[in-house]
Amino acid sequence: MATKEQILKSIKSKDKQALELVVEKHYLLLWKICQKVKNDPLVSERLVTEVFKQLWHEPEKFLGDKKLLLLLILCCKEKIAQLGDE
Repeated sequence: MATKEQILKSIKSKDKQALELVVEKHYLLLWKICQKVKNDPLVSERLVTEVFKQLWHEPEKFLGDKKLLLLLILCCKEKIAQLGDE
């Protein structure tokens, strides 16, 4: 099992397989979190896609002491909050 730092380093070097592994592992949970708040499958899918796009384009934002899953959840909640502001 790769560490969070190894995964983020791979994503930073544009390793699509590393991103696919993260998506495969965490997509459903993030989608369920969005779905619980927004209750719209298309909105939930869009929000989760935005989270993974941010991970792909800005992996350095997911560094820190917290686990990657927690950082993805926090990012997801930020996206939900932003949607509420629109």
